[in-house]
Amino acid sequence: MSQQQVAEHEATAAPGAGPDPAGPTRSVTHSWTRAHDRELMTHVHRPASGRADAVVVLCDGLARDQVLGFRSYRMLADQLAESGALAVRFAWSDTADSGAPAPDDDRDSLTRWVEDLDAVVALAASLAPGVPVVLVGLRASGLIATRYAVEHPGAVDQILLWEPVGSGRTWLRTQETLHKISFEYRMRQARPPLPEGAVEVPGRLFPAADVAALRAARIVDPKPTRVDVVIRPDHPGDRVLDRFLDGAASVTRVAGQAEALDTPTLMARVSLETLATLVALVQRGAEPVAIETFAPRTDAVVALLPHRGRPTPVHERLTEVYGMHAVVTDAIGAPTRAVLTIPGSGEPMDGPTGLWTRFARVAAGRGVTTLRVDRHGAGEMSDPADLTDPWPYHGPAVDDLATAYDWLRSRTGLRPVPIGMCSGAWIATQVALRTDVDTVIAVNQVAWDVAALPEGNPVPKIVDPSMAESELLPDSAKVSTRDRVRIAIRHALKAYAPQPVWRALAERGQVQMPAPLYDRVTARGTAIHQLLSGADLDYVNVQQMTPTVRRLVGRGRRLTITRRPELDHSLLSDAARRSTVTYLLAMLGREPAGTGTPVS
Repeated sequence: MSQQQVAEHEATAAPGAGPDPAGPTRSVTHSWTRAHDRELMTHVHRPASGRADAVVVLCDGLARDQVLGFRSYRMLADQLAESGALAVRFAWSDTADSGAPAPDDDRDSLTRWVEDLDAVVALAASLAPGVPVVLVGLRASGLIATRYAVEHPGAVDQILLWEPVGSGRTWLRTQETLHKISFEYRMRQARPPLPEGAVEVPGRLFPAADVAALRAARIVDPKPTRVDVVIRPDHPGDRVLDRFLDGAASVTRVAGQAEALDTPTLMARVSLETLATLVALVQRGAEPVAIETFAPRTDAVVALLPHRGRPTPVHERLTEVYGMHAVVTDAIGAPTRAVLTIPGSGEPMDGPTGLWTRFARVAAGRGVTTLRVDRHGAGEMSDPADLTDPWPYHGPAVDDLATAYDWLRSRTGLRPVPIGMCSGAWIATQVALRTDVDTVIAVNQVAWDVAALPEGNPVPKIVDPSMAESELLPDSAKVSTRDRVRIAIRHALKAYAPQPVWRALAERGQVQMPAPLYDRVTARGTAIHQLLSGADLDYVNVQQMTPTVRRLVGRGRRLTITRRPELDHSLLSDAARRSTVTYLLAMLGREPAGTGTPVS
């Protein structure tokens, strides 16, 4: 789909949803919102007119649904603002960039998340008093939205449920099965043992208290609050959900939900038709009201760490790095190390299921100041007019992170350590080629030379009825005989070619191989520490990783490679994230190698 077609689709998607040709029609303000003892990362999208006819609070999905739904929610908030509504996004406490609960708060997460929603609704309603207040709930977050409406009668006027589930038990069972399949079939390894009563799903480990609360949760009728549902045509449903749908004000069935929510994260796409439907269903006030002045809170205490025998606060501040949305986690005491974390692909700054947020807060207790930043095209810096996954392997991405590196170095007076995952690791090595970097840490890096990557644009992140499936993904049946021969030759070379042949081919951009890149980086005196999952090590060993390390170490270069079998590539398991945090602290000299790190 061309950019012109995308613009035309958006312009006709919903009344007032199209972009204003005279200029931007919304602005975004980032702030902390306090919910009892917790801080919530909050994003307020305001119409440029300064007036709103509705207030819409977007409730994040849980675990993997939050990861898959991030781009859709970001675009939905923009489209709501363009249509004249005030839209507020936030992350539940102890998820993404939001703060953690107090160490002695032993209540279940669902109870805390209802409190989170109350705080955000109060903020949103205060900014545009007198217009309808609307909640949007994605899958299991719909359980929280309806529970909130029942416990706080009159607080909201409408709930929009996107692909709702009838019960937490159903959602938990489905997500647990996905996680089990990922480990035992795709990774071919047993899942790590879990604490008693705990259940793990992709992206989150639910302790026993959360499991009990989720299994008891049912979608409830919040009458007199209006409920509208957007669901796939072939949604399997269950008896609880079917009864609930019978009482909904409207049920709109829209195709494309599987491509948006039931697919690997790299392939997840935004359903423009779903977003248009949600915008059109929003209950509006008779007349827009003036939006109140909003002074964002940029500093917050986001966690308490046991430090020198007492709970010590971890401070974070929201800032901009040359126009890019960023978060600084301050070291406890004077900083002795600085770290720049770099997520992969189009992930937001918190990285794979909150890894970089978790790492930054633990590292603060070890004297480390950390910068998380959204580069242009990713996370909060994504362009609502560009519906493709931002290509990370190019100059502008490196420019952004090199700028962030220099900003952090200037702020701390230290030489930061760039830590990247997947494509973020490639960006980290490129930053090291541009400036004075002592150490780079690469997590699950599997690409080295841009010239040897598959040609073509990133996968379009849209689902649209006018676009044929063949336009989204290449059709293997259309591959020419000549290309098939070339592919066969490449596979043969990968399996049998000696290292000198690989090196010659890599230098000509014909195959992937770490040697040329790692040679250039380590020749500058920069150390590279590589952490790989078992599956990733198997893959890069085909690319001559082990001989590369031996050769460069033999020449006195600083290069290490560590394999951790409990890791998966996307770090969707809690054991993988904990192990990664421990490894990173060890490489920074802040944790003895081989010891564990308690991470909340």
